[in-house]
Amino acid sequence: MDAPNDERLHELFEQDASLLEMLDHLSMREDVPLTGMRFLWIFQMELGISFVESRKILACFDPSMRVVDRFDQLPDLFSSGSP
Repeated sequence: MDAPNDERLHELFEQDASLLEMLDHLSMREDVPLTGMRFLWIFQMELGISFVESRKILACFDPSMRVVDRFDQLPDLFSSGSP
């Protein structure tokens, strides 16, 4: 499966948007609810963030992708739009 070319997602990433802003965009983009597996795939394939770092971010959410932990302590994965 090829990664879609989502220009808006890349804009958000380049503009150092918050993780919640990016998730809002993804939830509007997807035809089905955003799942943890889909989140991992998107962050790896579309944004180039490693599985390990994506998994650290995913750990902040419950299975319904609701925030359950603070993610302000995560490494700054989004600075300068690079993983």
